[in-house]
Amino acid sequence: MPEHDGFATARVLRRIAPTRDAGIIAFTAFGEELVRQQGLSARFDGYCQKGNPPAALVQLIERLVHVH
Repeated sequence: MPEHDGFATARVLRRIAPTRDAGIIAFTAFGEELVRQQGLSARFDGYCQKGNPPAALVQLIERLVHVH
């Protein structure tokens, strides 16, 4: 994203009332360790690394839908 990264965008979304309870997934090429460190402040609900089979992302979305 040209102006903001996903971490900053997630932090903004968490401050906006209608999106506070929305599920946010980090779908990124970054490694899990980096996402865990920076993603805590962004309050991601899940993480899926690019390159995984699409089914991995679909399963994560399905789990989040059942939680929310």
